[in-house]
Amino acid sequence: MPSLLTGLVAIAAIMERAVAVLNDIWFGKEREEKEEHVRQTSKQLEAARAELHSAWQLHAQLAQEAVRTGNQPAITQAFAAAGPPALATLQSNVTKLAQELDQAGKDLANVRWKQSRVRLVFGFAVALIVSAVGVSTLTAMLDVDGLSSQQRAVFRAVDILLTAGLLSGGTSGISAITEVLGTYANVSRKDALTKP
Repeated sequence: MPSLLTGLVAIAAIMERAVAVLNDIWFGKEREEKEEHVRQTSKQLEAARAELHSAWQLHAQLAQEAVRTGNQPAITQAFAAAGPPALATLQSNVTKLAQELDQAGKDLANVRWKQSRVRLVFGFAVALIVSAVGVSTLTAMLDVDGLSSQQRAVFRAVDILLTAGLLSGGTSGISAITEVLGTYANVSRKDALTKP
């Protein structure tokens, strides 16, 4: 059993790496471009928000100065306007950049989803081939000698599918199964030691 799990982990690790390399070949450039677009748009949005904030602060300072000095025309002008003179342009720019950043994030998420989907489909296809040529989990754990030839054929098909699913789940899935089996073995051992 330990050699089976070790072999499965090794095969899954090799498959994960191979699929990751192929994914980078197919989607790497597009993903990197989308990530860079998100970074740049985020920086632009941050700068536009800072500029808008500065304009509001300047407007507030000018209004305070007008009130302090008693400059009635400046006070009237400051409070008649809804904000700094360039506010509409600055706010429009912030809104446009926020929408662009939202769309860039969606585009990046779409590329990552495509990568994940291809990784899953391609990984399962490779795992089916690996399982079909002989790597199996159920056959190594169960005795199938008493089964008829039809039952063996169905058992083999199920074994191929389950092994492919296990392998395409990657090393983390196999590690989780190993941990569950280890916990079960420890509990069983403790129970056996406590029973007379």
